[in-house]
Amino acid sequence: MPEYPASLAEAMAILQTRLPKVYKSKTANTGSYSYKYADLEDCEIELLPLMGELGLSFLGKPSHFGDKPSFKYTLLHISGEREDDEMLIPQPRTPQDAGSWITYCRRYCLCAVTGLVTDEDDDGQIAARAQAKQERAERAKATPAQSRTADPERARRAMMAEFTRTGFNAPDKHDEMLERVGKVIGRTVTSRNDLTADEVVKVTAALKRLPDAKPAADVDGWPDTAQPADSGDRDGA
Repeated sequence: MPEYPASLAEAMAILQTRLPKVYKSKTANTGSYSYKYADLEDCEIELLPLMGELGLSFLGKPSHFGDKPSFKYTLLHISGEREDDEMLIPQPRTPQDAGSWITYCRRYCLCAVTGLVTDEDDDGQIAARAQAKQERAERAKATPAQSRTADPERARRAMMAEFTRTGFNAPDKHDEMLERVGKVIGRTVTSRNDLTADEVVKVTAALKRLPDAKPAADVDGWPDTAQPADSGDRDGA
């Protein structure tokens, strides 16, 4: 079992030092004006894996406050501690309206309860993110069947345990960690969430060759892509 922060407060304190940048890459047009926003998928892809590493989860569902529609949400910690709240919404006119409000509330409440802030994205960043998404899809297609049928969540937990053991999970080592991961897999990495199943195995194997808690290790100490990756890990993932 991975070791999680002991309390909700401790987990949130760590999470808020690791909050990712999520850009407003989508545009909504009301007819009289338009505006940019970050959609729910972008927020969840970047945020939920970080929360899971700390024993945090987020739940949300439509409800009623008296005779008014509402959205209830909960921030949970593995210790059993939780934060609950409720957001009133206008009366939906159609099922499509209801679905739109639920999506909006889930995104808004998730950002509010964690402290995630979305930023404006320029055209270059939008293009770069679109290209990265396409590359991830192509890498997923190229992933061997053996990797696709393995337990990806277990493998990712094993990788995170190795990051913790070697000291590279510290907030001040985040950029250095991404640089080292990129050297192992042979490409630029902006988030650990971008790694394919095969890359997770390769990074885990590289981490296992490092000593415990040695964040000052030289970048060249990481095995590069020329060395074969060990497909196994300590817990059999």
